[in-house]
Amino acid sequence: MDFGWKEYKNEDFALYGKSGTCAQEYADSNGFVFNEIQESTLEITSQPVNVTVTEGETAKFSVAASGSDLKYQWYWKSATSDWAASTGTGYNTNTLSVSAEMKRNGYQYYCKVTDASGKSINSTTAKLNIKEALKILKNPADVTAVEGDTVKFSISTNDQTATYQWYWRSDEKDTWKVSSLSGNNTSTLNVPVTAARNGYQDRCVAKTNKTVTSQVATLKTLYVAVEPQNITAKLDSIANFIAIVNSSNASYQWYWRSNSSSDWAESTMFDCKTPVLKVFAAASRNGYQYRCVITDVATGKKITTKEATLKVI
Repeated sequence: MDFGWKEYKNEDFALYGKSGTCAQEYADSNGFVFNEIQESTLEITSQPVNVTVTEGETAKFSVAASGSDLKYQWYWKSATSDWAASTGTGYNTNTLSVSAEMKRNGYQYYCKVTDASGKSINSTTAKLNIKEALKILKNPADVTAVEGDTVKFSISTNDQTATYQWYWRSDEKDTWKVSSLSGNNTSTLNVPVTAARNGYQDRCVAKTNKTVTSQVATLKTLYVAVEPQNITAKLDSIANFIAIVNSSNASYQWYWRSNSSSDWAESTMFDCKTPVLKVFAAASRNGYQYRCVITDVATGKKITTKEATLKVI
């Protein structure tokens, strides 16, 4: 009989009254190969390992084993629970997928592998470590500041490895642009306060393996829209000194001094707390100077106008 180059078990040769050593001799004498086939041994060849992922991602635990007709069942436990059979994705395969919710941080997993004969073996345990997803802990806030100041917009997150990029726009209808100001790629942006930047908005994008965007912060610049001007007035006429800021909720207080070398004194004239100070042009007031301190009522921020001089002729 021509068996070719096949492999045969002892029981194959039992049909011909040959087994064991006799079967091997028969094979040798007839010029074909005889390899006695052993049953495969159940063994785990690759153990599951600890996994670290970020909240919201998917963690995967895998096991590899040798044996025939293998079946798998994954188990899990928390720090306070007993072991329980998993019903998650892949619970009956060699790879278990776990949704990384913070409540599962610290959970442990192992796999029970069973072969065709019913023999079982357990893998070692592996731990799931979950990093909290990137979150903004503090958003930048709206700021009212006086022209000439420098304000800081700041953001803080729960991850020290986060990177930052600030963006700005002139108003809500404008498109966002990358900021080039000092601190534009840090957690704190430094913004010089100018009249032109009144109403400008800033926000920050923080990144790790995830991206979060801060709330929008608006800069309100308190500036003098109308400065008092030098006035030349006829004797015994009325000179009107005017000061106006870009705030609808501001208080005014005028001050005066007799010359540029004297100290400023608070005016007590009838309209000294209004945007327009009316000064009687007496000869004694020739050369007097006037200025106004204006306060934004909502924030308490103060701004002082330039001085203006009265010349009486």
